[in-house]
Amino acid sequence: MKTKKVIFYVPFAIWPYHFETELDLIEQYLQKDYAVTLLSCSGKLPTCEPNPKHERWTCRMCKSRLNAGLKWIGSHKITVEDFYWISETQRLETERLNSIEITCVKDLKNIYLEGSDIGLAALSSIVSYLREPNPDICKNIDIIRNNLLTSAITHFSIKNHLISKKPDLFFICNGRFSAFRPALRIAQSLGIETYVHERAGVLEQYYLCKNSYPHDLKLTKESIERVYQMSNLDESKKR
Repeated sequence: MKTKKVIFYVPFAIWPYHFETELDLIEQYLQKDYAVTLLSCSGKLPTCEPNPKHERWTCRMCKSRLNAGLKWIGSHKITVEDFYWISETQRLETERLNSIEITCVKDLKNIYLEGSDIGLAALSSIVSYLREPNPDICKNIDIIRNNLLTSAITHFSIKNHLISKKPDLFFICNGRFSAFRPALRIAQSLGIETYVHERAGVLEQYYLCKNSYPHDLKLTKESIERVYQMSNLDESKKR
């Protein structure tokens, strides 16, 4: 019987809870006899959520935490690879983003790469970083362009891995930031069954979204309605 394959995209080992969730999920799929591949970050992203200024010490701490987790899992049980994988043509396409004129939030939102909304992904990261829903584009243009580059690198790299490896399942965290949304989008476009994990508000639990992410309003609406319909409360309490 053909062995099923699952890929975990884990660029942020330094994030508490999320990395532990990934280790827990990896262990589950090892016990199901899946061939597990972990795609890690070797520090080639120009910016990321836990290290927006790309400081060396943060990169080192992230790699150290990754190695500690792999030791706990048993690194011999899984395949660990650097997720960064872009061709020369893709590299040139990524660099082209630096020449795109961005003067307002609308310009940023309208930037797409092969159908992927990388501009919105970059904006999501910027809003979280600055804690400002309408960031000053001119003042923050450097970090904005770095997030665009992160989105493009993620898009091409994950595209190359997924097409090459053809996994049965794909796991990522969060799904909305510049280093995650493009991974979700390319998996969606390729029709690969994807799960996005996120905090569940309780330390011992996490939340899984199938083929979408927790910030998808349509998905959230459907989840609320499903829970409502399954509720044992009487009609007066439901109202």
